[in-house]
Amino acid sequence: MKKMMIVLTALFLVTAFVMPADAMRGGGKGHGYGFCNGNDLSGVQGLNLTAEQKTKITDLRTAHLKDIKPLQDKLHSKAGDLRLLWLEKSPDEAKIRATEKEVRVLRDQIQDKGTDYRWAVYKSLTAEQQERKLAIFDMLISLLERAYITAYSDHMNEAQRRRWNSWEDFMREWLRRDAFYDRLPQLLKGEDPEFVAYMRRLAEQERGGAPPH
Repeated sequence: MKKMMIVLTALFLVTAFVMPADAMRGGGKGHGYGFCNGNDLSGVQGLNLTAEQKTKITDLRTAHLKDIKPLQDKLHSKAGDLRLLWLEKSPDEAKIRATEKEVRVLRDQIQDKGTDYRWAVYKSLTAEQQERKLAIFDMLISLLERAYITAYSDHMNEAQRRRWNSWEDFMREWLRRDAFYDRLPQLLKGEDPEFVAYMRRLAEQERGGAPPH
């Protein structure tokens, strides 16, 4: 029964804040991923959060959203500037590259603050609650494998490639997170060989070296 509760809680959490958002894709609608972008753990009954934990998590989320709001606004503005630069009759390469660099810096700053926020929330959980949260990774890798098997192809049209790029962005986002990356060897055991090779290739690109076996 306890194991079933963990699985059900993990499934709920994957649905609540792990699915891809439009975040950090060229100044899209969002600037974060689920959990960081609006949803938190305070309403997840399966974690059995205390009133004190709920208050602390809500306070952390409120402070985090306030902290990243100026960066989000600036990122949105810079993304708009970049689109206008590309629409000019004679695009200025130097200006475009400089603006792209500013966009990347802002994205990295938001990402770093999001990591700080998630760690703060994670540390507010008990050992058992953390165990349930880690079960998300097992659910997540299954979700990513299914997406790869059903959506990826070496020969995709433009629409298919655009949809797949959203999934790949999502995979890269998780591979940049130490907690997920460190568990990758265990998570990939027994998975589809082509999916494993794809994930390891992305991990090498994101982390500057092949992940441990």
